[in-house]
Amino acid sequence: MLGVVVYTGADSKIILNQGHYKYKYSSIEKTMNMIFGFQLLQVAVLCLIFTLCNRSFVKNNENSPQYAITPDNAAGVVGFSFFSFFLMLMRLVPLDLIINTEVGKIVVSKMIEADAEMLLVEDGEMIPCRV
Repeated sequence: MLGVVVYTGADSKIILNQGHYKYKYSSIEKTMNMIFGFQLLQVAVLCLIFTLCNRSFVKNNENSPQYAITPDNAAGVVGFSFFSFFLMLMRLVPLDLIINTEVGKIVVSKMIEADAEMLLVEDGEMIPCRV
């Protein structure tokens, strides 16, 4: 059994018939995305500021035995502090708000689908509403 592939590019029939779908965003989602972007930028700036402050602290206490910072591990301490500050400051960004809105959308869509007044009766057949 032999098969020949003539053309499988972007102009093939299967690709042209796929259609291009756009995801619709509500105005609330657009606003929340802008707020989250701004908050992530704030967290990054705060982490940078705190890391620079920590760098000056490490530089001043580089040979202090109570902090166990040596010239060999000073760069690692400063680098690790950036990620530590990032983890602590990420609590400023309410990611559970996104989860709550998505769960709310699912619950409301199921309630709309279960609504008896949203049934369509055609030819004696009841067609439920689809969200």
